[in-house]
Amino acid sequence: MSREKTKPRKISRVFKAVAVIFAAVLTVAAGIAGGAVGLSYGVIAKDLDEQVRRVAELEANPSAPVNEADFADFDLSAQNPKINRIRVLNTHNSYRKRLTQYIDFFAGNFLPKSVYEELVYEHGALTDQLNSGIRSFELDLHSKNGKFSVYHISKIDCGSFAPDFGLALKELKIWSDNNPGHVPVTILLEYKNDPAFLDLFADKPDSAMLSRLNDAVATAMGEEKLVTPADVIGGYADMQSAIAAENWPTLNDAKGKFVFLLHYGDGVTDKYIGLDKSLKSLALFPTVYADSASDKRIDEYREYASYILCNTPDADGINALVSAGYIVRTRADADMRKPEAQRTAALSSLAQIITTDYEKGRALPAGDYYLDLGNGKTVSLLTF
Repeated sequence: MSREKTKPRKISRVFKAVAVIFAAVLTVAAGIAGGAVGLSYGVIAKDLDEQVRRVAELEANPSAPVNEADFADFDLSAQNPKINRIRVLNTHNSYRKRLTQYIDFFAGNFLPKSVYEELVYEHGALTDQLNSGIRSFELDLHSKNGKFSVYHISKIDCGSFAPDFGLALKELKIWSDNNPGHVPVTILLEYKNDPAFLDLFADKPDSAMLSRLNDAVATAMGEEKLVTPADVIGGYADMQSAIAAENWPTLNDAKGKFVFLLHYGDGVTDKYIGLDKSLKSLALFPTVYADSASDKRIDEYREYASYILCNTPDADGINALVSAGYIVRTRADADMRKPEAQRTAALSSLAQIITTDYEKGRALPAGDYYLDLGNGKTVSLLTF
């Protein structure tokens, strides 16, 4: 009888021990998560204060104009190619600041080294990158209560040189007004729909939100500062016909302007196109993922496609797309890895936009390696 009575006690002690350990783990996890949440608000507020001050200073005293010819491997004043014949260097997550010390500590100690290394990078402010010759950016957008913010991941990776999207647009325009002959700057906007547990109150990417985004870009930049789908379509029946005819604006017509792209996404691209299926009143170009000119996604969006995203460079596939009239963005490196084969494939292709984490002048990762388009240039002329 006594042995039978001890069994429940042993089970009870084991259960209590497991419960205590589980509670301790939850408490630690909650503390880390709570600290991360609290820190994220502090980071965003600090970055916003810095952005407000920087943009105000730039508005009062714009940075000195650059010599655009320093960045191009061809004579910008003597040659007038169409913009699909120009290659530019693009930075990945162009707004990004390094992880905060708190998040960096836990990421460095609890994540696999290979994953942690993907997070250790930082670019400069947008004006600094423009002054160093970067002519293409990637900005991640988040929306809450109708307001657009720019950062990577809610609560976890939210350091940003451009947390307020409206101020980011203002900064870009200030620089452009002070450098009126610059090569057109391409801005790829990606709406990040984070999981609900990271942000319960994020706006869903519905038509109303996308209409606000379209209006925000159009209003902030002004018609005179934008290359739009209507400019490419011109007198053609639709974008498909215009692309087949290579009806891109010339460099001289596009100098001093911006091209805004909407990153392809399920539930985003179709809704944005649905705002105006002719595309003629839209400020942004919808993009499409594809690996070749015969990719079925091209067929799905052929009537609207102009800019193609090819994350993994395949020279033959990219070249076929470019020959068909499209502008292609590909990646020379990704996730803080710089494999020679990928870099070679990207640069040897005809892709017009080459993305990198390793532009010259970046803050992190430290080191002498950087990517350019040859001879230190960030703008080059393609022949095909």
